[in-house]
Amino acid sequence: MTAFARGAAALVALLAIAAAPIGKAPPPPPYAGIYQPQGVDEIGAWREADEDERALANAPR
Repeated sequence: MTAFARGAAALVALLAIAAAPIGKAPPPPPYAGIYQPQGVDEIGAWREADEDERALANAPR
């Protein structure tokens, strides 16, 4: 095996180790609930977005 081939094999091994996933990403921090929508229209828009998100979360995979 030539020095070039050994170097290439080492580089491939190093890149494989570096690209390997370490684990699951931590979940985002919980929502603090600081923002409150203003007005009926904005409250309705947020409610519809919540319903869409709930439907997406409950959709079959």
